[in-house]
Amino acid sequence: MKKVSKTFITALTVMSLILHFYLPLVPKFARADDPPQQGSLYIKKNVIPHYEWNEGPAWNFNILGTELDAGGWTLKDQQWGGIDLPPGTYGVSESPSSGVEPNDFYEASYRCVDSPNFRDQSNTGEVIASGTGTIVQDLQLQAGHTIYCTFTNTYVANTNCGDGVLQTDMGEECDDGNNQDGDGCSSICQIETCNLFFSEYNI
Repeated sequence: MKKVSKTFITALTVMSLILHFYLPLVPKFARADDPPQQGSLYIKKNVIPHYEWNEGPAWNFNILGTELDAGGWTLKDQQWGGIDLPPGTYGVSESPSSGVEPNDFYEASYRCVDSPNFRDQSNTGEVIASGTGTIVQDLQLQAGHTIYCTFTNTYVANTNCGDGVLQTDMGEECDDGNNQDGDGCSSICQIETCNLFFSEYNI
């Protein structure tokens, strides 16, 4: 009986030592009520006038400072994307992807809000950035917060094509003072290519 008791006590001692040195090495799993260690960044595309779902031109979005820097989402009107990121400073840039014609001109603007709620898709909160252009920088993402940015492009028709004044900011490559095709400058002020055809006649 004494031998069994000594063995039992020895086993408990060894077990206690193992738990004492091993438990600190075991990773602690986050509980459901633990605050999130990351924040969320959402991007929504808005085009005026609106298109039907999944129709119309598309734009590429890159999140600067992450693995999506080199290429992120391609979004059309009313589409959005989201990602969880560690706290830090980020930026977002957009560029035309497909369906944007050379002579189409869009006024670009953005608006970003900060919500204290993680993965908040309501697009509400404190406005932390707004302006015109296709790049927003210095977005300060906090743990447990959501930054929701809406990029809006408003279509502006180029009514000046054909007035003889070259306006590259409106997408014009040329302007010969008319709206005719076949004269080297197209009706939408784009440079036309010349195709030559050769024929051989045996007399």
